[in-house]
Amino acid sequence: MEHIHFKDLKIGQITRSSGVFSGKNQQGYWSSKKKENQGFGTISGKENKAIDHINIASDPDRFDP
Repeated sequence: MEHIHFKDLKIGQITRSSGVFSGKNQQGYWSSKKKENQGFGTISGKENKAIDHINIASDPDRFDP
């Protein structure tokens, strides 16, 4: 049996079908679903600011995993 030892393990972020498993486990037929809605976009250019804004994200598909 193989052994892997970490002196220090830190996970800052888990995104898009990532997983962290420890000990005896089995991930048979493991799957991940994700839906992401964003309503802001980006700001570019010199000295541009967003002040007192309202964000609306349209979600017509009604699918939320």
